[in-house]
Amino acid sequence: MFYYEPWSEIKIPKISTLHDLHVSKKFASFMIKNDFDMIVTRYKNSLYDLIPELRQYKYLIRWQPGCVNINLFKDYKELKKYDVTMAGKVSNFYSKRQQIKKYFQNKPYFNYVERPRDNDPNAWPIDLDYAKLLNQSKICISTGGKYNYPFMKNFEITACKSLLMVNDFKELNELGFYDTFNFISLSENMELNEEKLLEYLNNDVLRELTVLHGYNHTRLKHNSDYRAKEFINILCEYKNIKLSYPEIGINKYKYY
Repeated sequence: MFYYEPWSEIKIPKISTLHDLHVSKKFASFMIKNDFDMIVTRYKNSLYDLIPELRQYKYLIRWQPGCVNINLFKDYKELKKYDVTMAGKVSNFYSKRQQIKKYFQNKPYFNYVERPRDNDPNAWPIDLDYAKLLNQSKICISTGGKYNYPFMKNFEITACKSLLMVNDFKELNELGFYDTFNFISLSENMELNEEKLLEYLNNDVLRELTVLHGYNHTRLKHNSDYRAKEFINILCEYKNIKLSYPEIGINKYKYY
């Protein structure tokens, strides 16, 4: 229904968001054709590789990453009954998750939780149960998928005070995540990954310090209130007026 609205006739500024870039070419073309004034992208560094026709419209593009509701994703002070959890879909798009599941599935400390089916009335874990699952895990594994997207799962894990293990890539660093400081990196070598997991499982002080850094950073820079203020700043910049929240600026995620 969205595509059949008379968007080109609307005279007020029009803004829309691109999420999964690898399936967004049609929508991006639609926004250009219908004279949208701003295109907000969830993911930045893969944008022009996946939708190269947007290169000539860079002036329309604004980056605004995902965020989390820290009233849901928080430290519930649950018992840490899982050593290592990987929750989510395993498919060709998430090939690294396939490798991880294959290598670790019989390890006594590894807990794999499949992504619930959409619209399943008995789906588990979702909402509070999902947040508590993360909070009950000492370490949670994530990946950037095929295109190294910094998924919201990274924020969900760290906000729930679990140690994030994910492959290291530039856009994650630009969001203020640094290997061994507030997360630990996942490599292509599963034996090395196992060594690292066991090191952090057996060193409570090291693990909890890294967890604390990730927890504080996400609560400070990647919560929904911060992102809303940041979006207001983006609109101020677009209108060439003074930023409403100059103290946070735009896309400033360095960890202090």
